[in-house]
Amino acid sequence: MCWLALIWVSLFSAYVAHAKEPTYTPAVWQLEYKDNTSWLLGTIHASDTPLILPDAIDKQFKQSRKLIVEIDITQVSPAEMQQAFMPHMVSKKPLAINMQKQIKTALPNFLYDKNTQPWLINMQMLQFYLASQGYDYQQGADLTLITKAHQMGKQVISLERFAEQLTPFFSQKDQGLANLKDTLASFDEEELNMAYLLSAWQRGDLAAIEKVAQHTNQLSKESQLLQQQLLKSRNIAWVDKLIPILAHPGNFIAVGLMHMTGKPDENLLNLLSEQGIKIQRYQYGK
Repeated sequence: MCWLALIWVSLFSAYVAHAKEPTYTPAVWQLEYKDNTSWLLGTIHASDTPLILPDAIDKQFKQSRKLIVEIDITQVSPAEMQQAFMPHMVSKKPLAINMQKQIKTALPNFLYDKNTQPWLINMQMLQFYLASQGYDYQQGADLTLITKAHQMGKQVISLERFAEQLTPFFSQKDQGLANLKDTLASFDEEELNMAYLLSAWQRGDLAAIEKVAQHTNQLSKESQLLQQQLLKSRNIAWVDKLIPILAHPGNFIAVGLMHMTGKPDENLLNLLSEQGIKIQRYQYGK
């Protein structure tokens, strides 16, 4: 299954349960800038069971003053969502018959409008697929932290607006047709399914996540360009927004773990390091 569209489901992430004894060790980094300490958690966006944050990380979150996320979806109104979606929903032409047959073969019970733009069909298809496999966005990480932050009276800062998250998808020249083809062609690849991603996240296995990201090099040029827009372009934009925030204490940052992968000029950690931020990965049990 093509992983690119999975990034987008961070918009619908939700609940993380907490326990005294963590069963896994997600990747977390301590950031030092101008004598101030912040924390960065790489997130996962869907799960088949409630996720458990380790006590040490939960403690840092509770002690923080601000939560910085990709977007605070709880503050996005239905009207704003509709305004972002509506101009980019209807396709120039119906989805080709052969593509409809491929979708029917892959997901016989998936219902969609053939006149919808391919990028949106891809999103809907992936959401349906994950749900059919027992994965629930309500058991991811981002939105739970957002919800808890609001309950605790913390300030929640979004790194981008709703429309900005969608732009890489609906700006594809072919309306996302090539990426939809790539998704259908890779449904059965073990290293690209959600179970693999979830297991890698639980272990804090950045090398495994990196391997998934590198898979895009085997896909169409359109999918490769989409990856660049989803990761490199957004990471560069985020750094400009994060620098002034990190100059103050009490920050807890939670963004997709995939953003910590890639070449030096696109990896969020490296881009932050180039700005003079000292970064150290948290070591559990030490």
